[in-house]
Amino acid sequence: MSIASKLPLAGRLTFFYGWRIIALGFLLNLMTAGLSSSAFSVFVSPMGDDLGWSRSTIVLSTTIGTLAGAVSGHFLGLALDKKHGARLLSTGGMLVIGVSTILIGQVQESWHLFGLFFIGGAVGLSAYPGLITPTIVSKWFVRRRGMAISFASMGLPSSGFILSPYANFLINEVGWRQAWTVLGVTALALTVPWTALFMRRRPEDIGLRPDGDDPAARRASGEMMPVVTDEHSWTLRQAVATRAFWLILISSSLGMFCFIGVLINFFASVTDAEVGFTRNEATLAFSTFSFLSLLGKLPWAYLADRMDLRLSNAFTYAGPAIAMAVLVNASSLWMLVVWGVIYGIGASGISLLPSLAWGTYFGRTFLGSIRGITSPVAFLGQAAGPLFAAFLYDEMGSYQVPYSVFIGLFLLSAALMLFARKPVPPTPDPIPESRQLFPEDAMNRATG
Repeated sequence: MSIASKLPLAGRLTFFYGWRIIALGFLLNLMTAGLSSSAFSVFVSPMGDDLGWSRSTIVLSTTIGTLAGAVSGHFLGLALDKKHGARLLSTGGMLVIGVSTILIGQVQESWHLFGLFFIGGAVGLSAYPGLITPTIVSKWFVRRRGMAISFASMGLPSSGFILSPYANFLINEVGWRQAWTVLGVTALALTVPWTALFMRRRPEDIGLRPDGDDPAARRASGEMMPVVTDEHSWTLRQAVATRAFWLILISSSLGMFCFIGVLINFFASVTDAEVGFTRNEATLAFSTFSFLSLLGKLPWAYLADRMDLRLSNAFTYAGPAIAMAVLVNASSLWMLVVWGVIYGIGASGISLLPSLAWGTYFGRTFLGSIRGITSPVAFLGQAAGPLFAAFLYDEMGSYQVPYSVFIGLFLLSAALMLFARKPVPPTPDPIPESRQLFPEDAMNRATG
């Protein structure tokens, strides 16, 4: 029996199936980034005013959700290496996240909000942009990995200029409770049916090769293709033993600590009475940031394929540091917009480039396991940043101190990345042609 008859999907495609994976990644990033950060930021003030809760109480919900992701992240990563893991995780996870979002509109007590974000976080609410989506996309592309991750990661900034204004409009028109309900229904409609139909773990599972290469190299017997040996695939044990592993982990975790910390507190910080910007002015600046972040994805991907990843990663952390120096001194709308421009250009690579470094440095066969083991540290950073800023605001009545700390940590992240050289494989050809592994067999080596 030919592989085309066993896998009719691969045989009848007129374009590379990986583009569907990119489109799904875009939608997953769009909704989860919006619900956990960019659109959530719009709810901080109206929810606090209506419920009488402090900002740190509301922001604590996202921290709890991210901590839940830190606990479950290792298992999410392992699931991504299994044949049906990507489809089950993306479909089931978004179903839970969508329903939880609808229920947020009914909360009466703070523990209701905490519990819903804990549930959403446990199934990956905070894990999609940094772990789930880039890992899946990296398994489908090697030569064009930078562009592929770039297209999928466009969902993150798109959430800023699509979902943030959308949420602001809904709050003004129907109130924050109904706004959460509408966002939840939107998340379900844009993700669940399509991931259930089209999500696949890797090209070999449907008889294809990464990047859409000519599938004529399939085995004549019609068996599944062996794992591609076009890059060294490090096992988890091998990766953890390298200096680059730890430098990328610490640098990216500190960067996300600052980035998410600013993202979730931005609207509350600039519309504070002592700062004096209106919600519409804040929306304009945030939309500027989001739009520039979107436009910057492809240039960063282009440059990342042509320059040392250490330099591109360092630049994407140094840019936001400059932008934050503008923000802490912003006294007019034009300065707020300048923040959006610089922050958007710099931060456009902040989710793309570290993900690209993980795949480029350590290969794709065991990437889910490798990224999964890093998730507790990475998610702790994401969880702590927003709460750190909100707590200091409640204590000091200003965001000046936490934002100043973010400047220093952005610069430290840039410095650490400069030392993260690509590790040399333990052997020149760890999986020689005569010993190529098939996908399911390779899973047995995932923890090396």
